[in-house]
Amino acid sequence: MILYRHPRNRSAFEVLVLLMLVATGCHSIGPSAVRRDRLHYSSAVAESWKEQLLLNIVKTRYGDAPAFLEVVSVVSGYTLETGVSLGGQFSPQSLSGDTFAAGGVSGTYTDRPTISYSPMSGEKFARSLMAPVPLDALWSVIQGGVPPDFLLGLTLESVEGHHNLGLYAGRWTPMDPGFLRLMELIRLVRNAHVTDSELIREGDHLDVWLQFHELKASQSALAPPVAELKDLLGIPAVTNRVKLRFATYAPEPGVVGMRSRSLMQILSTLGAGVRFPPERLARGGIVPAE
Repeated sequence: MILYRHPRNRSAFEVLVLLMLVATGCHSIGPSAVRRDRLHYSSAVAESWKEQLLLNIVKTRYGDAPAFLEVVSVVSGYTLETGVSLGGQFSPQSLSGDTFAAGGVSGTYTDRPTISYSPMSGEKFARSLMAPVPLDALWSVIQGGVPPDFLLGLTLESVEGHHNLGLYAGRWTPMDPGFLRLMELIRLVRNAHVTDSELIREGDHLDVWLQFHELKASQSALAPPVAELKDLLGIPAVTNRVKLRFATYAPEPGVVGMRSRSLMQILSTLGAGVRFPPERLARGGIVPAE
């Protein structure tokens, strides 16, 4: 509250008028809030997902089931209210009393975010956790730019009878030499753009097709690796287009059998790489990974 008495306190009256003009001016908090909070919320959600995934990986070493909580929506509401009050009293010189002016400026700012969560549970979640990852989903990720040898080495259980490193009942099963060589050759031909993949919808599912391109004259050095890759996959030398099927073996000449892991197997495999202090291991309760 500011008082103005005539003829004194003229500077105070000028300050009052300035505050009134500022308070009644047009001002919006929306654009600045978007620039500030959009990135902050995005970073917070992303970091929480990574921490939640890391926690579930560690939980597999304790034999505990993973649990996920999804952020469904983030709604943030802002309110900015300003108010100006002005009052006073005028008294002529013939009457007793003071002549003065009084004014005040008030403001209220409210930030009211609303965040909704949804637990991932029930039969649908259990099936997605225990069911093998669909091959078309893997190849969709590969087409998005993820290195195929890295993704397939993590998510595949076997390719045409060549078995990947596995963890069963806390014990590792060794990787077949053929599987390791397959990953090396897949990386080589992929980087050289010799192979390509295609997803074709057949009814209610997607079929994955692997295409071998004809080698150019400048790619003659790739002929032996391509021939070795086809041999490991059981593909005839004259066949350049094959279909991928979920199976341990595919006896048909134009089909390659692949078995993918479930999400639970993938988390358990990643969890086997978690290292614990010796004193924590001595207390027990941790699933071994030998």
